[in-house]
Amino acid sequence: SHSSSAAGSSRTDGYCAVESRVFVYGTLRKDARGQTQSPLCRGWTFEGYATVKGDLYDFGAYPGAVVTASTDARVKGEVYRLPDTGETLELLDRYEGCGPEDRPPYEFEREVVQVTMDDGSHVTAWIYWYKPKPLGRRLASGDYLERTEPKPA
Repeated sequence: SHSSSAAGSSRTDGYCAVESRVFVYGTLRKDARGQTQSPLCRGWTFEGYATVKGDLYDFGAYPGAVVTASTDARVKGEVYRLPDTGETLELLDRYEGCGPEDRPPYEFEREVVQVTMDDGSHVTAWIYWYKPKPLGRRLASGDYLERTEPKPA
């Protein structure tokens, strides 16, 4: 019976880990945050730089990651562990325009994705995918912080 309870607990831990991490690639990255974003990120624990399979588009004020069929396109970002997961995700959903007061179709939708950490390990985390047809400029680098335009103040 001991082994079955151990298996059960590891499964629960895995589920918690999925729930409590977020992959951010745009205005919530630590070098891109402004006054609006900083309070959202209070208490977040930085776990490392990472990439996700996808295409990144620049829409001016913010970027959007789009699911891609391409195998080599990567979106660069950061993984954080969230303090109070439910509460934080609710705030983030509102920020991304897919909260309870928002009306579909949503511009961004939250999904769990596999993330490759810079050390080569894999974790799962929440990501906000951009859902409409992207009409912005594709960032070949996959890195929002490497845009050529000046960053907003």
